[in-house]
Amino acid sequence: IRSSCASELSSTNTSAASSFASRRNRIPRRSFGNSSNRIAFRIKHKDGKNVTYRDITYNQMGKDIKALSTWLLSKDMNGKRIVVVGDNCYEWVLGYLATLCAGCVFVPLDKNLPKDELMGLLERAQPECIIYGANFEVAIKQYAKAPYTICMKDEIYNVISEGDKLICAGNTDYDN
Repeated sequence: IRSSCASELSSTNTSAASSFASRRNRIPRRSFGNSSNRIAFRIKHKDGKNVTYRDITYNQMGKDIKALSTWLLSKDMNGKRIVVVGDNCYEWVLGYLATLCAGCVFVPLDKNLPKDELMGLLERAQPECIIYGANFEVAIKQYAKAPYTICMKDEIYNVISEGDKLICAGNTDYDN
């Protein structure tokens, strides 16, 4: 829905498209602005019997969303389909929110789908990017038609780092 709205707006009225982009980016900023130092996520890490927790504030989450969105926009993903499949986790939420903030079409796939159904849905969706949980790596690599694939386990943080570098270098696509 978002991509069709954006393309309709941009083709008929530039100021309306600008207004759409402005509204798109205000949602996360408003949500994170009042609670920036409060904990948004607490991530549990197990290493044998040792258990540690990592807290992520709303401020950090907002920065991660902006960086991932900036990376998506730098790859010309606005209006393109982004598949997200995997367990519920911080990285899944980042994929979801960054996809929407970048003006992409969010395509969530059920993590419990049998492999043949997952492959069929990927074939029909024809995504430009797939953000996936580590347990889907074999299936995603077999599909191999999406130009970009991002594993939630580790690759997503490399992409966020690239997005941060783009922002530091002056990329303002997210803010426009």
